[in-house]
Amino acid sequence: MLVIVSFIYCIAGMCGQASASADIAIWRTTGVVFEASQTEAPEAEYGLNDGDYQIEDVRVIACMDGVDYCTARLTYNTDKYTVQKVLDILGRSAGYIHIEEDSTLYSDSLLFKKTDSYITSQWYLDAIDAKEAWDAEPEPGKAAVVAVIDTGVDYTHRDLKDNIWINDAEAYGIPGIDDDNNGVVDDIYGANFAADNTDPDKMGDPMDTEDGHGTHVAGIIAMGKDNGGGCGIAYSSKIMPVKAGNANGKFKLSSVIAALDYAVNMGADVINMSFGTYTESSVLKSMLEHAGRKCVLVA
Repeated sequence: MLVIVSFIYCIAGMCGQASASADIAIWRTTGVVFEASQTEAPEAEYGLNDGDYQIEDVRVIACMDGVDYCTARLTYNTDKYTVQKVLDILGRSAGYIHIEEDSTLYSDSLLFKKTDSYITSQWYLDAIDAKEAWDAEPEPGKAAVVAVIDTGVDYTHRDLKDNIWINDAEAYGIPGIDDDNNGVVDDIYGANFAADNTDPDKMGDPMDTEDGHGTHVAGIIAMGKDNGGGCGIAYSSKIMPVKAGNANGKFKLSSVIAALDYAVNMGADVINMSFGTYTESSVLKSMLEHAGRKCVLVA
């Protein structure tokens, strides 16, 4: 949180003594996410300086159906406004459809047992009658691409490596070049939009962190069959790893928006999101409505 204290003082006579009173303004800065009608120059048109609050550093993170989803920095005078009051004012303006703080979403589970890697321990397969479904469809999930928006996926895991989606344009392209022009370089196995990833060169690496939650979720969906480990429910599907959460199981709203945009644009048939939020987000709801017209959403 940035706190800036500004003050004005008067010089009294030749001795340079300052006056006792000062005009003090406390400014605070927070990250915001907003949705707005698509424009030719969004960074310039979405910026705002109202004297007591400013929208700066606008960055478009997703474009869908004529709508831009953006992140920005909001700085405001706390003597005159609360952050919610500024957001309410901006939300009523013509330029922003929805605007809110860049909030945090949370993994559905921060604790799980990693050692149960055998199918006899996968009690949920019996609970959902998976074996009966497999009898009816011996290649469950075949030709389906399932984007797992989570903490990443260990795409080298013995139970998953044969069922990982491959971006052919990058796999057979030139290293260090964005061969498919999607804004992510060398995203052979997926992409990394997690808030703690500050290295642009790692945006193309969705490897799971020590948390392992994304690998756990991907395994439930698509662990390969007959390779000595467990077995996924749709073991013939392909997993598209899209990293949006950190090792602590927390997801920034802006990361989730960017991840959804990537999954849709890269052709996912299903998007799995094993996380949630304690508060309603109009921006996320809007993005999900757009994505839901193109993919099956599971949450």
